[in-house]
Amino acid sequence: MAIDRGYAVPNPNPGAAYFHLIGDVDDVQLRLYTKAMVCFWQADSGPRKAGWGRINLDGRALALAGDGVGYMALTPFGHGAAGRRVLLPFLVLR
Repeated sequence: MAIDRGYAVPNPNPGAAYFHLIGDVDDVQLRLYTKAMVCFWQADSGPRKAGWGRINLDGRALALAGDGVGYMALTPFGHGAAGRRVLLPFLVLR
């Protein structure tokens, strides 16, 4: 189980994280980080099948982000263990 690629969409000012799963998972966790790698927001998707998926950001997520570069970390979980994750850069412009 792994995420082999993902995208912050649209970028700048993303409203969702799109990802491609290799294998079924119990959960996909999305964490947003500042450019200093401080986690400021988290969401969980619940069970997902292999293939493309999406986690939407709510309005609070980008409101908490400062202007500039940030990062999305997408981590799959299955059978009590974490799989290979991806780190996606994103940009916030106001």
